[in-house]
Amino acid sequence: MSSPETHCPLPVVGTLAAGFPSEQASGQSTGYPLTAPPVQSPRMHQRAAAESAGDAAAILGLLTRLLSENRLASARQLLAEQLAVASGAALVTVATVGAAERVEKSVAGSLDLLTGIEFAQDAAIGETLCFVRPLSASSQSKTAATTLAHRCLSTALRRQRDTAPTHYVWTLPLVCENDHVVGAIQWIWLDRATVTATQQAFLLTLPAPLAETLLLLERAQPSRWQIHASRWRRWFTDSRGLVIAMVLACCVALACVPVRYPVRAEVTLKPETQRVISAPFPGTVKQVFVTSGMTVTAGTPLFSLDEDDLRTRIAAEEAVRARESAQRSGHLAVGDAGAAELARLQIAKSSAEIQRLTKRLERAIVRAPIDGVVLGESLERLTGMPLETGAVTMEVAPLQRLLAKLDIPPDEIQWVRQGQRVRFRLDAVENLPVGTLQRVAPRGWMTARGLYRFEAIAEVDNQAGKWKPGMQGTADVLTQHRPWAWCWFQRIWRQVRSWM
Repeated sequence: MSSPETHCPLPVVGTLAAGFPSEQASGQSTGYPLTAPPVQSPRMHQRAAAESAGDAAAILGLLTRLLSENRLASARQLLAEQLAVASGAALVTVATVGAAERVEKSVAGSLDLLTGIEFAQDAAIGETLCFVRPLSASSQSKTAATTLAHRCLSTALRRQRDTAPTHYVWTLPLVCENDHVVGAIQWIWLDRATVTATQQAFLLTLPAPLAETLLLLERAQPSRWQIHASRWRRWFTDSRGLVIAMVLACCVALACVPVRYPVRAEVTLKPETQRVISAPFPGTVKQVFVTSGMTVTAGTPLFSLDEDDLRTRIAAEEAVRARESAQRSGHLAVGDAGAAELARLQIAKSSAEIQRLTKRLERAIVRAPIDGVVLGESLERLTGMPLETGAVTMEVAPLQRLLAKLDIPPDEIQWVRQGQRVRFRLDAVENLPVGTLQRVAPRGWMTARGLYRFEAIAEVDNQAGKWKPGMQGTADVLTQHRPWAWCWFQRIWRQVRSWM
């Protein structure tokens, strides 16, 4: 497989190719593992020093070119192309391990057998990454592969009888100094069963600097969001006039959209109907049967007053009536009509008092007049408390329907009409239903804070029982349709006027 156009200038390719030792210059191959060639004369020392300098220059030039690339993918492809040209390999594969252990690779070379050996090649690269050491495969029995994946790759290459009867595969892991595995490089040579020790020595100098370089490029890669942001930034820069025109057009269109002008008001929930429970006669609270928030039905006992005084007074009046009845009988027996009449009047008076006290005794247990919820605070403290006639103790109110009392500012009352929709926003409850204005007061009143307000009433359905009397918040009365820009300006003008 041939790669696209080479990104590296010719001097770098020439330097790398010159630094790569040839088989003729290195003598007979020793195979793998590496053995250093013996140095037997000063001339050979000089030649080794020159080759080392050429290797360093080639590697430095390659690293410089890689660092000049902006993206890791292009740098990986450039590295594969340069190594293929320099080593004369039929196929060079550079693989890097990215996020989530995903392996990405770039290939270069003249071998057009990638489709037939791709699976075996990926397995061999994965094997090298797993063992983290150089692995090789060869068609020669002395240098044949001993690992499973490389043996499978060698078998796949051997099947290509027409083009690859003799081959050599060498895979090197790219490992940083901190033992971080960045990826791997794989060479596939055809028409040779091994490479020389000098060539291996040169190739073994590549992994460490290449691993650090590729890792540096990977960390410098922008994230997906940064790429999108850069793309949008370039688009906005290139199309600044169009963007400004589009923004202005959208603003004008939005300003002309008709919406209902919302009149903001403070709101307080209260029961639709409520009954005040008071003491029917002077007395002391004997027992309280309910607590605040309890749901009761009509006739449910709420509290009772002390009956001992009433029963004592009833007994006393009955004694007086019995005495007067006996005296009247005696007066009638002796014919004293006047005394008998006085006794009769006293008996009638005692009977009336007994009847009055009996009715009080029947009302000593105060009961709920309607179905609803008990409202009040600290009802338990009523026990033992003396009460006067008409003293308020608690309230009972049905909560299936509540009334929302809205305080409309005087400068906004001109837009508010009966039947308009109301959107509530209470502090303690979310997703309140939309209500409807039932009535608007014709005249205003002064609040406790010294503000002049108009009162409006709206109904709130409370069948679920989520809302409680006394809850406060704000509400928006949705009035006539007006352009959005007019509504926005009206609200700002009202705030400015309130500051002034």
